[in-house]
Amino acid sequence: MANGSGASKAIADGVRSATAAEVEGGHGRAYISDLARLLRKARPAAQARE
Repeated sequence: MANGSGASKAIADGVRSATAAEVEGGHGRAYISDLARLLRKARPAAQARE
């Protein structure tokens, strides 16, 4: 179902975008297990554009 609806691509694109933002923010050497903590601190995309 996820493949047929395109959801898997949307999810993958979201994960890629989130991890790319952390790498660009200087956290490229952080462990994946730290990513959840870093993402919790990140502002939502709608707020980041303002």
